[in-house]
Amino acid sequence: MSKSWWGVLGVIVIVGAGLLFMTPSLKREYSKTPEGQNSDTVSLLDAIKGALAPDSLSIVAFGEVGPEYGGARLADAILLVHFLPNEKKGYLISIPRDLWIQEGEIQFKINEVLFRKKIPQVLSEIKDITGITPDGYVIVDLSLVRDAIDFLGGIEVTLDAPAIDWVSGFTLPAGTHYLNGEDAVWLLRNRYNKEGDFFREKNQQKIVEATIQLFQKVSREEKLEFIKKFVFTSEVLSQAHIDFSKLTPFVVDPELTKVSLEHIVLDYQTQLFKIGSVPLYASATTTYVSVVLPSAGFEQYDEIREYIQKKISGME
Repeated sequence: MSKSWWGVLGVIVIVGAGLLFMTPSLKREYSKTPEGQNSDTVSLLDAIKGALAPDSLSIVAFGEVGPEYGGARLADAILLVHFLPNEKKGYLISIPRDLWIQEGEIQFKINEVLFRKKIPQVLSEIKDITGITPDGYVIVDLSLVRDAIDFLGGIEVTLDAPAIDWVSGFTLPAGTHYLNGEDAVWLLRNRYNKEGDFFREKNQQKIVEATIQLFQKVSREEKLEFIKKFVFTSEVLSQAHIDFSKLTPFVVDPELTKVSLEHIVLDYQTQLFKIGSVPLYASATTTYVSVVLPSAGFEQYDEIREYIQKKISGME
């Protein structure tokens, strides 16, 4: 399906890709004369793209709970955004947050990446998992997501299955729902379903898609205000570790306002992952923690890489 590409997590939607694909639609406004687009401008844009544009651009979004929601520095969402400009295709690839990994002699869940300060190591792990080398990353907390969705006026999301609050019993039945920012945050975190975290990952990607669609409907002035309020702030930019030279070709490219956006969730139906348990040692007591492991074995990612590459190449 063809969609206007602006975003990266409903979430990274709010940050790096805002620099990428919102700006082109504004750039187009200033590169036209009453008779049409200025040919000198077109030539300059083509020259810049030819000299600088990479064949692909991949950014990892870490969505953390943040202090307003009283959570530790856990990544509730880990999303790899892989963009192929020549093919005008983008892929959202969710990484299971309970994936058990090893760095040196330490083993931990991949969602502990932030408070363990293991971002470079996890980026390398994501490359092993997907076969895609990340060009950078961005960290976004839930309060930013909430405020951004409220700024846009709320989103519509269609659930394939009910979402249930484990504590209160509050339920969103299957079907289409209007969500404000707080509702969206609740859904972003909800995993009380037989699919567990994969249910949450699918809904996170639905929120990304809904946010993209809504963003495209607001006025140019609202887009500019959105960028000012939610992208070009010291708090957001300090959490965005991206080589901006790789973004430049897209900022000036008026042709990249629409791409085909695809979703990849590595759920149990793919048979690529399984639930496991690993021991945790504390003093004289041994406890166990539930984790996600590749079906082929601990840190055995060959089948997973092959699956993702087939999805991207259109072979599956």
